[in-house]
Amino acid sequence: MNSVLKPSYRTNSNENEVEDRQLVEDSVRFINEKAQETLYKGALEIGNYILKHFFNDDIALASSKNPKKPKSYAALCAHGDLTVPYSTLTVMVRVAAQERFLKEHDLDIDRLGYTQKATLIRLQNGKEKLVLAHKCMEGNLSTRRLAELVQRSQKKLVGRRKEDQEDTAFKNIMKIEQLIGRSEKAELVTDINKIRSMQSKTREDLRQKALELLNVMAQTSKDCRKLIKNLEKVEKEKSI
Repeated sequence: MNSVLKPSYRTNSNENEVEDRQLVEDSVRFINEKAQETLYKGALEIGNYILKHFFNDDIALASSKNPKKPKSYAALCAHGDLTVPYSTLTVMVRVAAQERFLKEHDLDIDRLGYTQKATLIRLQNGKEKLVLAHKCMEGNLSTRRLAELVQRSQKKLVGRRKEDQEDTAFKNIMKIEQLIGRSEKAELVTDINKIRSMQSKTREDLRQKALELLNVMAQTSKDCRKLIKNLEKVEKEKSI
């Protein structure tokens, strides 16, 4: 009799385990979505408030790294009683900007889940965001797959920025080399007779330019020494 009952008992147990796992998975999705909904709605409300009262609804200014942002906004971020850090306020402004961006392109944002919206925040407002949003709304892109694509896009962006920084460094060095090359080949005015034949204004202009060049060369020399120091430091770190 026991041999007959045991298989039935195991089957029921397995079915319960499957049901429990499914319940847990469904609950995780539900809780995550509701949590994102609450956070997103709060961020949207605060972001719109900041855009309106501190940036006069100028999304470009609010999103930029312009150091001349309104002093009132800087004072807000530095206020001791503010519980939301600057980085979080920045994200909230991006939430509000994204909502406006999607609406401007006639997207039915109610068809996007809050987890999807929160993931799209990590992308700049542009064509790529619109394409991914459309795919999400059409049901052709899961939230997990969306997160993977956004992460991949961010890595590419970081790579491009790194390349741009490297290119800029080499371009600056090349400019210095060209300046030095021209200085070596140029005939500097050392003949005092030539200087005597110049007009008074020309001599003063030349003196000012020479002083400016000395200042630039001094700063350039300082920057080059700092560059060499940083390059050597990195090489030592890599060798450890």
